[in-house]
Amino acid sequence: TRRKARQQEAAAARMDRRSLLEHADFMDYPQIITRKDNWRDVFKPVFAREDNVRESFHRLKPVRNATMHAALFTQQDLLLMCGEIHRLMRAMRP
Repeated sequence: TRRKARQQEAAAARMDRRSLLEHADFMDYPQIITRKDNWRDVFKPVFAREDNVRESFHRLKPVRNATMHAALFTQQDLLLMCGEIHRLMRAMRP
């Protein structure tokens, strides 16, 4: 996986060994969350529907890319980001 490759690159560069999760990219998170065992054991009670998680991360991807690659970040991007983060945070409340 990409995470494993990043972990191996860091080890080759003699950087501190970190967990695979610490090498995850933003778009790895929905895959990690919705992996069958993770979803069943941890995340289903929190988010209820896998599609909600995937859709939120899909909507946030262009905003994440804009911020990480010094691209234009619009007021619409900010509103979208706030809405999606609110959705995710609301789901995580007890």
